Amino acid sequence: MGKLSKALMAMSLILNISLQPLCGFFPFSIFGTNCVSNRGLESFQEESSAETCNKNYLPAHDMLYNEAAIFQARQVNYTENLLENKSGDKAYAENFEIKIEYYFILLAGMFFVFSLLAHYTLMLKKRHYEEKYDSEMKFRNITNNINGGVLVLLPQRNYKAEYFNDGFLKLIHKSGEEFNGLCERDYINFVHPGDVVELKKLMVKTREKEENDRSFSIQLRIKQDSITYIPAILNGSYVRSERGEEKLYCVIMDLSRELTILERLAFEQERYRILIEKSDEILYEVDFSAQTICISKKFEEKFGWNLPEKYWGEAIPDLLHIYEEDRPEFAKMLKAINGDIVDGECMVRVYNSGFEPRWCRIFFHVMRKDGIKTWLIGKLVDIDDEMKEKQNLLYKAETDSLTGLYNKEAFKSRCEDYLANNPDVNCAVIFFDIDNFKEINDNLGHTAGDKALKDVSAIVRENFSENDILGRFGGDEFCILVKDVSKESLEFKLGLLVEKLSDQYISDRYAVDISASI
Repeated sequence: MGKLSKALMAMSLILNISLQPLCGFFPFSIFGTNCVSNRGLESFQEESSAETCNKNYLPAHDMLYNEAAIFQARQVNYTENLLENKSGDKAYAENFEIKIEYYFILLAGMFFVFSLLAHYTLMLKKRHYEEKYDSEMKFRNITNNINGGVLVLLPQRNYKAEYFNDGFLKLIHKSGEEFNGLCERDYINFVHPGDVVELKKLMVKTREKEENDRSFSIQLRIKQDSITYIPAILNGSYVRSERGEEKLYCVIMDLSRELTILERLAFEQERYRILIEKSDEILYEVDFSAQTICISKKFEEKFGWNLPEKYWGEAIPDLLHIYEEDRPEFAKMLKAINGDIVDGECMVRVYNSGFEPRWCRIFFHVMRKDGIKTWLIGKLVDIDDEMKEKQNLLYKAETDSLTGLYNKEAFKSRCEDYLANNPDVNCAVIFFDIDNFKEINDNLGHTAGDKALKDVSAIVRENFSENDILGRFGGDEFCILVKDVSKESLEFKLGLLVEKLSDQYISDRYAVDISASI
């Protein structure tokens, strides 16, 4: 029984130390009524009565601890006396051991449960701190990869900066120590004074909105040093945490580079516009998605009218402003644009407001994205002077300089082209020469001869259509291809021609009669 007593005493001391914080909830006096006999209780009360008088003079915690220690010592003493008392009731001793074991198991179980709870609480707290640390590191890594500054401001603390990333420090040209040390964690201090009022108004207005629509964006100037401010854009959102704390998350982007690019682009566009205005080239573009047309102002200045703002799409528009003979060519170009052609050009004559046709060369390029037409860009070049110069040179090369009719080679070439393209059309070729033309040159002079040739060419033009081919083979020989003519009409024309070609040329000394031999 001595070994059991010592074991019980050791376990009691261990439990007492482990459960010391709970002694206020489990007073050890309850064990006294269940663990000792009536005799032990009377003896315990007698021995403890002398010490209770000092209890009121001890602090509450020390009193509780001393009482527990005294109780344990006495409990062990009385337990040993009880177990060693051979004259005691054996059944009572066995009952006492059973109760001791029961309470020992109960206390051990309570100790085990509280140990598990304490361990679980520590695990939860550790996990909470680890998750918080991971979230902060992820947030910092993400914000540091943003090309700009990131701030978390506290509205309830006059918008002090709770968090700032390296991008913001780089933006204001300060280190973290300088930012904290200068007591300038108030972001408003870094805003240009001229932008502060507008920023605060926008912040107040945004805070008054509903929770799901509390974001704003504003362009302002950020201080880099005492005299330098840079343009920036601030995007902010008010967010309320789970604890009800309101925070303002801000992203600040430096616009210096973008504004420099925009200024450069505006300069290039202005330079390009001036160059275009100084030239005869007219630029145009078509937005297929919006179905809109945009063309240079030079077009209206040159032609006196303007294109419609709405693009006509797949339909062929009204071509009244295109020269009649060139309308098929222009319609062909529109079909090519609506088809699969990417680049192309055509030459047509466009009427101005005075209904005078001007030659133009039109270039176009179709831009596609993912196989879908998006833009049509091109230019229109006024080539009227160039074409007229070419026509003038061609006219001189193909026509007789004296009469203005086609020369022999040009007459033959144009007749062959027409007959080849119109094999079923009734045509007639007329050859005639002027009788006594040599006498005019010999007796009246070559000047009179030239006048006679011009008079003959004028009579030919009067009696035949512009569509007919009129030519002079050389000397006094003329030729005419009459297109799509009937026999009766041809006989009438020939009779009228013979009649008008009969004429007389007179000088001071001579008179020469001429006629036509057909």
